[in-house]
Amino acid sequence: MRERARGFALGLGLVTAVGLLVRLVYAVGVHGDDPPRGDGFYFHHQAVALSQGDGFISPIAWLYADTNLQAAHHPPLYSVYLAVPSVLGFTSPLAHRVFSCLAGAGMVALVGVVARRLAGGPGRGDRAGLLAAGLAA
Repeated sequence: MRERARGFALGLGLVTAVGLLVRLVYAVGVHGDDPPRGDGFYFHHQAVALSQGDGFISPIAWLYADTNLQAAHHPPLYSVYLAVPSVLGFTSPLAHRVFSCLAGAGMVALVGVVARRLAGGPGRGDRAGLLAAGLAA
């Protein structure tokens, strides 16, 4: 039983690592430090504003009208998550993309664990968990 659990953990770790690698190659290789667009623009600049103590403000009003207008146009958790590297000094779009890749890799592992549980738990659900994690990767 322990061997099977260890095999699932190793397999899930491998699938998660592949998922992280794919995300990093895409984020760094394709986008690099390009300015974010769309929702990425909003979340990136709101995270920087949060890290500077400005609160949940509209990044558009902040950047283009120099106004600290409180706003809740997007859910706050992702901005708070991206504010963590910003507080540590990593405020570039690339830093936020890399941090987002870590969240995505965590989601791959979570999908695998949940699918394993839903498919019957340890033993019977191992294959389903790894397959689901592979699809999420």
